[in-house]
Amino acid sequence: MGVGENLPFPSVSFDLVLSPEGYSFLGACCIFALFLDSCVENRVVRKLVDSAAIPVVNLAGERMDHWCGTNTSLTNNYFAFAQK
Repeated sequence: MGVGENLPFPSVSFDLVLSPEGYSFLGACCIFALFLDSCVENRVVRKLVDSAAIPVVNLAGERMDHWCGTNTSLTNNYFAFAQK
């Protein structure tokens, strides 16, 4: 099945990334980084979040993904990230 098939909005194009979650920690890191990116409006705090907080959250998620290795046979959760 292709991206966008059988969806109520098939004419909308978006990028879709599916990846196994590192014991759900990777998915939580991605969601938290998106939350930080969308909620911070203050310029000073935004610089701190963009330069320190989000990279640390992403690094933590990548480390957990690395520790899980390539064996996803026990992964029961997958993280889907769609961006228009």
